[in-house]
Amino acid sequence: MSNGGLPAGRVPDTGSGRKHRLNAAMNSLNKSMSLRSDGDGPDEGGGGVRGEADEGRGDPLLMNDVRSVRRAALTVMSPLVYTWLIISGAAAVFLLLLLAVTLRILTLPYAIVLLPLWCAHAALFVCHFLSARALSRFITRANANRQRLDVADHLDRTEYLPLLQRALKFGLKTAALSTCVLIFEIVMYMKMRSYEDDSNDGDTITLGSALVPIWPIILGLLIDGILCKTQHILRVAVWVFICASMVLATLKVDYAATFVSWGLVILPLEGVLLICASSLGYIVYGHRIGYFRLTSAQLMAGWLYSASVILAILLLGFIVEMDRRGRQGNVTGDFWEWPHAIRLLLLAAGPMSVSLFGVGAWAVAKDEFNRLMALGGQAAVIPMKLRLEPNGWTSVQSVGVAMIPMFGEVSFEPLDSTKSDIEMCGSCCACYPYDDETEVLETTASTPSTGRLA
Repeated sequence: MSNGGLPAGRVPDTGSGRKHRLNAAMNSLNKSMSLRSDGDGPDEGGGGVRGEADEGRGDPLLMNDVRSVRRAALTVMSPLVYTWLIISGAAAVFLLLLLAVTLRILTLPYAIVLLPLWCAHAALFVCHFLSARALSRFITRANANRQRLDVADHLDRTEYLPLLQRALKFGLKTAALSTCVLIFEIVMYMKMRSYEDDSNDGDTITLGSALVPIWPIILGLLIDGILCKTQHILRVAVWVFICASMVLATLKVDYAATFVSWGLVILPLEGVLLICASSLGYIVYGHRIGYFRLTSAQLMAGWLYSASVILAILLLGFIVEMDRRGRQGNVTGDFWEWPHAIRLLLLAAGPMSVSLFGVGAWAVAKDEFNRLMALGGQAAVIPMKLRLEPNGWTSVQSVGVAMIPMFGEVSFEPLDSTKSDIEMCGSCCACYPYDDETEVLETTASTPSTGRLA
């Protein structure tokens, strides 16, 4: 039945009811925007445009309605925060067992060596399952809330939709990568088992076919960076080096190319690590002189990444040297001829490098989670700066936020002559954007006036 032309089961919307819902919605929106305006301002203690995320959680402006929406949406991301800890822990144990077997310190079946990685895939599956279950529950609650008369879901969407998008993007990426790597591990296990079979020389499964799940990822990123030009030139160089290393390894294993040595296979990986080391130095030093505004977690992650890259460079350097000596004699004999301290460093470098990298990535993920809880997932609106140039006023970007891989959102601000750190840094600051209004104004003053308004 209908009541006065209204659908059955619906209560007529009176003027007072609409006014009450409008006031409640506007109050919720004002509280959220007030919190973001306070959190986006400079923070002297935190050293960033946005302060530490933990400070926003205790802000009295963050009322229960905004907090509850963010907390409910972030339950989807909460299980995924531990992804890097799971990956780094399993990879550290795997590298330790692999080095022990390769150097003939231990004799273990390949199933035991790969067992930590398979356990990590199972743990990642559990994390993605918990995230999917939380997403299903959140959608169910959101659909139920839309049936209420005093619903403000059209405003709550500005809070939870960006958070859900971030969680889904991260979850889908890690799930796809985990699936591809798992297929690669299974095929490689089958290849290594075929080597153990006396009646088979391992040629039934080639390394090129085992790398089939990895080739689309690397080639897709390479094509995206070269053709679409959506990546920095250094990231494109990383994909080129990795692709070159995979091609050289395939030629070495499948085609027994005599001109390819394991040192040549590892050489592009050394180039990748050198690019990572230079980028980390640029970011950490940029924070020191005031260009980048890293949070404490991001700065700690930068130091952990740097230590991880140094250990990885040392490990690959030792492997290249052992390969050079191995072509002249016994690889195992050369390893036992190394001093005891160097042998321990060689065995521990791989697991330590992966562990440090994983802890740094987990710190960044946790910091990002806290920041999203405190400030929400909406993109920060940063006004551009007006600068007087000889041709008139020009809008330039003064401060902003950049997405840096493995660091997340990083605030930055161009350097100027008012910062005393520049005097100590000298020419080292030349590679950082520099903004000095004094030089522009002097140039403008020396330019003849044309009688026209700028």
